[in-house]
Amino acid sequence: MGAKAIPFLKEIQQEYLQGKQALKHIPDTQECRKRLYPSEDWFDTFPNQAKGILSEKIIKKEIKRLREKINEFEQDLDKAGLDLRIAYAAAIKWQELFLDKEGEFHWYFKKMRLALHKGSFLYVHAGLDDHIAHMICDKGVKYLNQQFKKHLHDEIFDFYYGPLANTIRTKYRDIDMPMTKQGNKMLRERGIYAIVHGHKNLRYGQRIMLRKGMVNFECDASVDRHTRKKEHIGTLQGHGAAVTIFQPQGRVLGISTDYPYIKLFQAPLTQP
Repeated sequence: MGAKAIPFLKEIQQEYLQGKQALKHIPDTQECRKRLYPSEDWFDTFPNQAKGILSEKIIKKEIKRLREKINEFEQDLDKAGLDLRIAYAAAIKWQELFLDKEGEFHWYFKKMRLALHKGSFLYVHAGLDDHIAHMICDKGVKYLNQQFKKHLHDEIFDFYYGPLANTIRTKYRDIDMPMTKQGNKMLRERGIYAIVHGHKNLRYGQRIMLRKGMVNFECDASVDRHTRKKEHIGTLQGHGAAVTIFQPQGRVLGISTDYPYIKLFQAPLTQP
């Protein structure tokens, strides 16, 4: 994740790694660098391991991006008042907080669902592709959530670059798995007529997009301070806040500090 992870690591450091003994059992900087970064051998073996899962174009892009992130990471840490030892300690603490059964936030992954189907809406983090649409059409959203839970514990690389994790990382780019009219047709067969998602930061509050005939409510209104500071310098002022309200009578309200009016979507009335 590179620089994107630094605000989170810093927050963990501020909340959990204070005091003289905070780094007592953390190795020296050289060892932390060795544990945090992939070895040089990785850059030789990764392309062969990733063949058949990723295209050659995406493989080259991943290698290039990782090189850039490694080269910039320690400078970014320094700007945030951190170093590699603190970053490593925060990463270990993250595992303890979220992954250990006794961890303070273990409930998060335990309770997490990939998708929720309510009325005509499907709620998901980032979006869908044809493969997932077919799974929903054939076996339902409950089965999709079961598969997500199951494959979280499988080979993580195959999982992350496969269709299931595409629902939490897609931005409908050329490199992402495609969602076509056929996929949307399958969703409608299951009574899904709109997809509600975030993941794609917006500068002026929520918006509605039409993708291959499917209505998408995009709800990532850039509320967190790090996004506002890093990605939208000069365009977003003050604290971010937003709420998207779905009312049973067919109205959707988009309220955001970055747009002067409440955005209203009113579903057309149908004849009995």
